[in-house]
Amino acid sequence: MKRKYRQSVRKSNHGGPSPSRVNHFFLESLERRAMLALTTALYDLPMSAAENLADDSRAAAFQADAGLAIPSGTTKVLTDDYTGTITNSGTLFADGAPVITIDGDYRQTVEGVTKIDLGLPVLYPWINWANPYNNEKVPSLTSFLNISGKAYLSGTLDVTNLTHSKPLKAGDRLPLMRFDGLEGRFKSMTGMETDDPNLFLSLQYVMPNFGDASKASGIDLVVLEKPTIIRPDGTTAKLTAATTATGLSIVTHGFKDNDKDFRTLAQLIAAKDTEKNWDSVVFDWSTEASLSRGLSPWWTAERAYDAGDSLRMWLRSSGFTYANYDLTAHSAGTWVISALADGLPTDKNVEATILDGFTPYNTRIAGLGVGTISANFDRGLNIYCTGDLFYTHEYRSGLVNIDMSRLRPRSEMYNFIGSHKRPIAWYQDTVSRAPPSNATLVDQLGFAMAPMSGNQDARQLLDTYRGSTIIVRGDRTLTIQAGGDSSAPP
Repeated sequence: MKRKYRQSVRKSNHGGPSPSRVNHFFLESLERRAMLALTTALYDLPMSAAENLADDSRAAAFQADAGLAIPSGTTKVLTDDYTGTITNSGTLFADGAPVITIDGDYRQTVEGVTKIDLGLPVLYPWINWANPYNNEKVPSLTSFLNISGKAYLSGTLDVTNLTHSKPLKAGDRLPLMRFDGLEGRFKSMTGMETDDPNLFLSLQYVMPNFGDASKASGIDLVVLEKPTIIRPDGTTAKLTAATTATGLSIVTHGFKDNDKDFRTLAQLIAAKDTEKNWDSVVFDWSTEASLSRGLSPWWTAERAYDAGDSLRMWLRSSGFTYANYDLTAHSAGTWVISALADGLPTDKNVEATILDGFTPYNTRIAGLGVGTISANFDRGLNIYCTGDLFYTHEYRSGLVNIDMSRLRPRSEMYNFIGSHKRPIAWYQDTVSRAPPSNATLVDQLGFAMAPMSGNQDARQLLDTYRGSTIIVRGDRTLTIQAGGDSSAPP
């Protein structure tokens, strides 16, 4: 069995510059700091998403005192409301009524399937509302399946008979399920294709403004773009069907960003695949990356996890069987690749490159608890600048940590945006240049350590320096520390 290393998320107390110098998007004022402290206190719960992700036993072991039990291999079609608890180990098909209500709890085991007919376009228009970040109230629409009690989810969601009166576009969403509290999540999904070959259906869990992850109150269907293949010559195509490639390289963005700024990086990476064993793609989840209640980027991190989890389910349902994954993410996009890695089988080789990852220790993962960065990253790089944004320079014990703060020009010391993006530019530069024949350690840092580089000497460094912090300076000197303390002199 492969060795797995749990990634730690370390609480930090960052002083930083005075509030007047902090970009207004990042909670710099005293008032916003107070809001941050309140949010932290309310969100900080002891449950670990990584520990709970594989745990389906709670729903499977529950035996209802009264209600409907659907055995494995059988189907129950609901054409009207039902009163009582339903425990589903077979297939529950919500069909034939505008709204199906279960007046009780709904418990689905890992064997169970929830099937929902979407063929009601008049009652259920697809909507694409503006950003709640700008204080627009989210429309309140009736869902297809309403559960008055708590939902205990596992197993599979199957949606069928997709109908819409207008062409779908990324960001369109449809209320699917509503419930009063959540434990667990769907592990797989079918029916994710649309009539537009460039789009797929994803799941977004509805979270409250405050409270823990068990307070999730529903699931929406959200239209997302399929990953875009980037070829060495710059031409593109959507990843729509399984290819002969054995590896998938994904590059993705963060908060209030999109894939456009990352296509050059993906193109440079694709050019390194001389043996044509990899699909090199960018994943654009920008419609969800712009959604944030108030000024809290926590919301983006939560939606990033949902987007990554949905991407994983789509790859599975579409028949992709990659053996190797090279996952690169900036900022909140770290939660996209973390969710993807969380759900991959343990026989897959998963490597990560985290670029100034935004990973607050109290990020809520709906139905699971407080999120931790995936323990399924076999190895990889954690590249960051210190002293810029909150929770973007956390130590990862299972990765090689590269602190490049000393490489910033003085103009970036208090430019949080520039500092936050510095790891992207540095990593892209390491893709562009090949290490010299007499390469030293500083020459081998970065992309040379990644799977598609083919540089076996550099790749061995992933194991040699796992859990260490390498501090890089402009004069090409290095300081190597055994743990996560980056307090070396400048």
